[in-house]
Amino acid sequence: VAMGPHEGESTVFPRMVEALHKAYGRSDMIDIIDADAGLTSLANADLVDKLGYGYVFAIKGNQPELFAEARALLEPMTASQPPEAESAWEGRNGKQIRRRLWRTPEMRGFENSVGTWSHLRQTWLVRQETRNKEGSVEIEDRFFVTSLLWNYFKSIQILLLVRGHWGIENDSNNSLDLQWLEDSGPWCTQGNAVWALGLLRLMAYNIVQYLRKRRLRRNDKIGAWMSPMRWRTVFKLIRQALENAAPVSLQVFPGV
Repeated sequence: VAMGPHEGESTVFPRMVEALHKAYGRSDMIDIIDADAGLTSLANADLVDKLGYGYVFAIKGNQPELFAEARALLEPMTASQPPEAESAWEGRNGKQIRRRLWRTPEMRGFENSVGTWSHLRQTWLVRQETRNKEGSVEIEDRFFVTSLLWNYFKSIQILLLVRGHWGIENDSNNSLDLQWLEDSGPWCTQGNAVWALGLLRLMAYNIVQYLRKRRLRRNDKIGAWMSPMRWRTVFKLIRQALENAAPVSLQVFPGV
């Protein structure tokens, strides 16, 4: 789905969901639409529910009524009761990170000035704690509304889903922007070449990211995956491989 020059992600979202439904709706490939806060709206939630999918939408200040109610219900729970699930500490960039879950069904069928969220069934608070080398801990709270039934996921699976939600931002959008320089300027501007080059770059990104996350990763002494190589190191290895590759000899057959 192409985004026009004066369009935003939220306005394109319905076309994207309908295109996914048209292409994959008869398969089992789509059950849940997971979206960032910029796409959260009652209209978008209505559409996802109408098409028969569940949704998990992040909420922030751009949905002030939802956000205020979620905070009022969930933040006191963090002081009065233990988390429903808690991930193990994991290393990232010299820091330790874990995630903790609290959730409530109290916003079921929430009504606000826009209308009734008749499909909303539960609200999540996932608290990410980041422990620095000095031992201090930074806290970041993330809120989500969802139409999923209470027992659709196990509690620990919710934490994995939220981790994956931000993994898309970190591993895809952030990498394409900062490492692949997708937003630095147009790579070409001529007709179909824009589409062709864009598709080729996305194919290259997926192949290289697969190499980086799987084939080029090592296991530590206890068999766990070590952090992926830095992008700069991966680019350097690819450049060396191309420079050292032997010339390809082509044999021309008669009549071809």
